[in-house]
Amino acid sequence: MGRYSDEETERLLAMAYAAIPPRAGKRGTRNLRRQKRRWFLVRKIRAKAKHQRKMAHFRNMEKRSVRMAELREVKDTAADLRARDRQYQQEVFRTWTENLQKYDDADAERELLEGEAIMMKGESKA
Repeated sequence: MGRYSDEETERLLAMAYAAIPPRAGKRGTRNLRRQKRRWFLVRKIRAKAKHQRKMAHFRNMEKRSVRMAELREVKDTAADLRARDRQYQQEVFRTWTENLQKYDDADAERELLEGEAIMMKGESKA
C-alpha cells in the first residue's frame, strides 16, 4: 500500500468526520449523577454525625443529672451531719478540758508540796 497524497488524505478525513453523527443531548450526565450521589452521601454522613452529637449530649446530661441528684442528697443530709460533728467536737473538747484541769490541779498540788518540802529543808538548815 502506498502513501496517499495530501489532497487524498484531506478528502478521506473529511469523509470520515462527516460519517460521525452529531452529538445530541445533554453533556455531563454521568458527572451530574456522580455529584448527586456524592451530595446524597454527604447529607447522610452529616445526619449521622448530628445524631451522634445529640446522643453524646443526652449521655452527658444523664451523667450530670446523676451527679446533681447525688449532690442534692449530700446537701440535704449535710445539716444533720454537721450538727453531729459539732456535738462530737464539743464532747471531745469538754473531756479534754476536764482532763487538762485534772492534771493541772495535780501538778499544782505536787508543785505546792515540793515547794513546801524545799522550804522545810531550807528552814531546817537555817
